[in-house]
Amino acid sequence: MPLNNNISVGGTTGEFASLNVQERNEVLDAWLEAAKPLRMKLLGPSALLGHDSSIATVNNIFPTLSKDIVVSTKIGDVTKARTLQEKLNLLVDGIMSNGVKVGPPRFPQKPCDELMQARIEEHLRTFGY
Repeated sequence: MPLNNNISVGGTTGEFASLNVQERNEVLDAWLEAAKPLRMKLLGPSALLGHDSSIATVNNIFPTLSKDIVVSTKIGDVTKARTLQEKLNLLVDGIMSNGVKVGPPRFPQKPCDELMQARIEEHLRTFGY
């Protein structure tokens, strides 16, 4: 899919043609692929695709900084978002410089009963999984 230079927040282009989920994923994949050689870690691109929150370890360690990156991106202050992202990356690099021993994966904090499992399975099927 060729990237449109007019993509804006909310998943529409300058021509007001909506992007479907697959197209949004392709745009995000292109951003992430472009960042890969630079070893960049990015919160902003998903905010441009309309997310209000995310699940990431950095959100728990640096909640205010993570939120400020998303808010700056959403209001269009890309310079501030980039500066904050660079700060976050340096903090994460510092933590990771000696490695992080996390051990084996843990079980979910809340047991998954049959009703919850059925809801999760239905949700995943709705989105083709």
